[in-house]
Amino acid sequence: GIYVIAVGDNGLIFRSSNSGSSFAQLNTGANDYMDICYVGNSVWICGASGNIFTTTKEAFSVTSYNTGTSNTLNGISFVDENTGYVCGDGGVMYKTVNGGINWTSSSTGLPAVDFNSVSFKDANNGVVVGDNGNIYLTTDGGSSWSSAPAGTSRNLLDVEYLSDGYAVAGEYGTMLIRPNSSGYTTVNTRTRSDIRGITGTSIFNLRICGGGGFIRNNIGSTEFLNFEANPMMDNLVDIYY
Repeated sequence: GIYVIAVGDNGLIFRSSNSGSSFAQLNTGANDYMDICYVGNSVWICGASGNIFTTTKEAFSVTSYNTGTSNTLNGISFVDENTGYVCGDGGVMYKTVNGGINWTSSSTGLPAVDFNSVSFKDANNGVVVGDNGNIYLTTDGGSSWSSAPAGTSRNLLDVEYLSDGYAVAGEYGTMLIRPNSSGYTTVNTRTRSDIRGITGTSIFNLRICGGGGFIRNNIGSTEFLNFEANPMMDNLVDIYY
């Protein structure tokens, strides 16, 4: 809860080392940053032009690596400080085993659609989601992927794979939860706003955020009826705890 790092368009990075009380700004160029993740002290950022950027929680500089594609990379997930995955437009999926320095294609079984988010719960099991309701699973560390359709054609914007299952969010209030032991549950979120961020410790302890500045949780509920007071009424794009 001490370090906070946020990234966005035009190479902007904001970093706090005092739990968000104040932020320093770093402009690293023209790259639009799309997603960020960390393990331990290591931080990885993905964005436009197929680039991956690495930094640390304490340092305020970035090193750039190219995955081998010029496609925009929308989602990134690391299992440990060495092994990570990144997904993007055109069905691209890349994997690294040396902390983001080198990347190899890991897209066997994936269609050429735009993927927006990827999440791994362990070294073998991962899920990636994208436009037109596409959901794909891997059980072999990204060597192959298989479709796991949920019956929606909405663009899916975020996914979180936890120990007891995974949760998927998308446009027009789309929210899907799939426990490890059963099929999908479609959640009535009672909103037409895009849901862009998911975070939590289990599929029964989640927070979501999205259009209009709403933050909700499903603690003690199955329908995210618990609203959380939030003075920032802009469209929220990500949430983490």
